[in-house]
Amino acid sequence: MMDQEKYREAVRNMRHSPASLERRGECWSEEDKEKLSEMFDDDVGITEMAVIFQRSETAIMQQIEKQDLYDRTLHPTRQRNNSVPYKCLCEVCVADPALCPLHKTCTNNQEET
Repeated sequence: MMDQEKYREAVRNMRHSPASLERRGECWSEEDKEKLSEMFDDDVGITEMAVIFQRSETAIMQQIEKQDLYDRTLHPTRQRNNSVPYKCLCEVCVADPALCPLHKTCTNNQEET
């Protein structure tokens, strides 16, 4: 690993000019996906992984979610905000019935009996 000052400079550059990242926009190789998974299991931080992979922190987080490394599909209680997804997913509701004026009449919201 690089010394602390070089690491800070790399993080600063990554956050202030993400266009300068070498791997920005590239597809993830299977090897990189495996390495990310291993690093995640070894409790390596998001920022450190971003510096190593030369990708944004957002790209790292998206890949972690895509690989389901938090095991949200196996452990529904680990869902964001510990909530169950809303039933109504029509184009008007967009998963938030509180914002939908048609929520009470929406056919997607009907309980199956």
